Amino acid sequence: MTSSRQRSDYKLRSEDLSSGDDTPVFSYFQHSLKNGAGIIVDVEPVTKVAVIRCDIVSEACPGVGCFMAFNKRSMHFKDYDENTEMVAFFTCGGCSGRRIYRLLKSLKKRGVDVIHLSSCMQMENYPKCPHIDEIKKTVEDAGIKLVEGTHH
Repeated sequence: MTSSRQRSDYKLRSEDLSSGDDTPVFSYFQHSLKNGAGIIVDVEPVTKVAVIRCDIVSEACPGVGCFMAFNKRSMHFKDYDENTEMVAFFTCGGCSGRRIYRLLKSLKKRGVDVIHLSSCMQMENYPKCPHIDEIKKTVEDAGIKLVEGTHH
């Protein structure tokens, strides 16, 4: 027996799934359809990771090493499982790290769990970041976990 309903008949809108406090229900539940019945399965929340990189170095580095390490869960990303997403990858905005505070406020609202300082901000064969200590303090003061390094 075939059903006249198509898969598109089961589309859900994000406003139908809001918990009322602007936290999408999808953050906590996975929705699936089985035999035409909606099933809600409890799943682990996603760990959201962001990377801050040096503005000067970004002119020469496309960030491939950071993404490869994240995708392979190697180097400084080795402790993350498949339930982790890189949700932001941005530069400091130049000396003195002027964008960090403003962007951290936005990332915190979006639930970022961990900030990585890119390896280029800390390696000796790149221009030394004169504001690294202030940037670290800004991240820590925002209450977001800080990890120093990405792929080196």
